[in-house]
Amino acid sequence: MGQALQQKPDFRYYQCRNEQAMVHTAVAYAKTKPAPDAGVYSSIGPGATNMVTGAPLATINRLPVAAAARR
Repeated sequence: MGQALQQKPDFRYYQCRNEQAMVHTAVAYAKTKPAPDAGVYSSIGPGATNMVTGAPLATINRLPVAAAARR
């Protein structure tokens, strides 16, 4: 994933150290855009569980935020 992001210099991404904060940041970013779109990516395990904690915020605000985890 990191290599793919480096190959697309025009694609903006931000690294966070906490998955729950990452979801909240994605929601805030989506709120500021006229066409909201944001995504969150994590490894599977405790990180994915932390993303689930922040996901209801996007649902309540009806914002499209994609959350994905991989092994």
